[in-house]
Amino acid sequence: MNKLKQLRKKIGLSQADIAKELNISVKTVSRWENLETDIKPNKAEELAELLGVSVPILLGYGYKEPVKYLVWQDNIANLRKERGISQETLSKDTAIPLTLIKEWESNSGGYTAEQLERLSDYFGVSIPEIIGYSISHSELRDLINALSEESKQKLLAYAKDLKALEDFNKENNP
Repeated sequence: MNKLKQLRKKIGLSQADIAKELNISVKTVSRWENLETDIKPNKAEELAELLGVSVPILLGYGYKEPVKYLVWQDNIANLRKERGISQETLSKDTAIPLTLIKEWESNSGGYTAEQLERLSDYFGVSIPEIIGYSISHSELRDLINALSEESKQKLLAYAKDLKALEDFNKENNP
């Protein structure tokens, strides 16, 4: 499940390079990559730092690496129409090109993080609402309930790893 091998190769490191940097054996790195043993929380943090990613990405959890543009199910038109704002007014007020707003409303463009923040501030809503995405607690509970027992156990193990890492950091980084 971890992404060690993929991330290591992406930045051009060998197993020996990682072993040397973390003061561990090459065999340990190999075992981690082949999922024979788990990466301990303190080593996961060191390894993630070395690879330039977060621990969740290293361990194969959470979001994918950031992208320049985000894809969405557009909600701009709805927000704009609810408030009686024209595309031209939105463009003028936010300094976002009119052509881009038209692309968004025809579902043929993508937002940058800066644009999402600007739109969120302008409409006074959250970024998920801008892109037409929201999830309620009940939906989240339903998603968790739909997971296989194995996936639930992995999620629980990840949560415990995060807690152990948090506790470790609190003790060692006052």
